Amino acid sequence: MKSRLSVFIVLMLFILPQTGFAAGKSQYVFYGFSSDAKYCAFETYGYYDGSGFPYSNIYIVDTIKNVYAVSPIILCDREEKYRDVNQVRAANMKIASTYFKKYKIEKKDLGKSIFIHPKDKHLTSFKVGSKNYKLKLIEKNFDIKDTTFVKEKIFELQLIKPNGQVKSLQKDTRLPKSRRFPFTYNLLTGYVKDSKLVVFIEHEGYGFEGSDFTQMVVTGTLD
Repeated sequence: MKSRLSVFIVLMLFILPQTGFAAGKSQYVFYGFSSDAKYCAFETYGYYDGSGFPYSNIYIVDTIKNVYAVSPIILCDREEKYRDVNQVRAANMKIASTYFKKYKIEKKDLGKSIFIHPKDKHLTSFKVGSKNYKLKLIEKNFDIKDTTFVKEKIFELQLIKPNGQVKSLQKDTRLPKSRRFPFTYNLLTGYVKDSKLVVFIEHEGYGFEGSDFTQMVVTGTLD
């Protein structure tokens, strides 16, 4: 990220009206695992900052590889065809239903809930059977020397096994474009099925009039 980004942001603050790029917070829903737990699905939705367009993003994830099984299924109502975000979500689910069938996603199969909004947003414990595990979320600076405005961060999510062994579920080496200027990450919720783990993380990023909050998942196995 070049230092010219700072100039761009400052210029935009003067050019855009006050209502543009206000702070925002997306909502999310976990739809569940596939019958074999190899895949899971979730959605983020809300209204885009500034434009106010309602949107729905549906994701199907390979729980073992921690990658998208298909490209994100995205619908944004830029032409104002729908009345509100609920109609956009319903329309997007119709599009996604083919993939739900293909990957055998069971909407009601959420597996086992292992934690919900822990007090410590970066460290939590959970139990599966008779075994105790921990999740540790580590934030790391991703500032480039010639960046003068944005203080971005990446993260690593570690699984600490009962024997003390540490397994990295995700370790960022770059900052994806889908995260807009993130400066903090928090653990939200977690689910497990057949040793497959799904962890929801929320990242807070810089907005023009406040913070933007967006959810994502990290998946992996307990083995």
